[in-house]
Amino acid sequence: MGSIANPIRIRFFDEGVEDGDLIKVELNGKVIQAALLLSNEGTDVNVTLEPGFNLLKITALNEGSIQPNTAALSIDPSQILTGGNVFQGSSSAGGSTFFSLGFPQITISSSQYPESAAHALDAQAKGFPRIVTIDRPNNEKRRRASLRRYRQSGGTPARPGQDLDEYPPAVFLENGGAASVRPVTLGDNRGTGTRIGNQINNYGSTNIKLNDGYKVELVVIP
Repeated sequence: MGSIANPIRIRFFDEGVEDGDLIKVELNGKVIQAALLLSNEGTDVNVTLEPGFNLLKITALNEGSIQPNTAALSIDPSQILTGGNVFQGSSSAGGSTFFSLGFPQITISSSQYPESAAHALDAQAKGFPRIVTIDRPNNEKRRRASLRRYRQSGGTPARPGQDLDEYPPAVFLENGGAASVRPVTLGDNRGTGTRIGNQINNYGSTNIKLNDGYKVELVVIP
């Protein structure tokens, strides 16, 4: 899975009796459907995601003829989002439900850590994934396996002042003990590791911890 599909197609529907439920739909604080009438068949809406994390807000404008408002949404499984592809919720009039779409972007800075960034770009070009899954508990196990495999295959050893850099990093499940490995300057490698760790442990302006099992997108930035 290489990149986020954009726009994505969301189907909004009434998961209960079709009874005149109305909803307002907002994406990242902007209204995209002011008063959408729900049916059992559903209405498809194309939504353009911003890079990284997106917040979808569904507000019940009424409760139809049968309480409560039984709005639901589905996204084609081929589209990318955090969590499953069907969400259901029931709300009283005025109540809101929030959904996260897209993947948080974890960045590698090419200006600060050029060697690690170049390695990441080369590995992605060879088919190593951009979309990866956080898995802290097995970090060291994967690192040892990747480095052992690299050495056994005759890979170039690290010189003094260098580390062996892995892509994807071992904190991600997709490293799989078979990562791309390359010698890079010690400070470059460890600086990138610290940057990634800080981002997954304190993501975004709200400094939330991204839990194990959470998918993120690894992106090289200037």
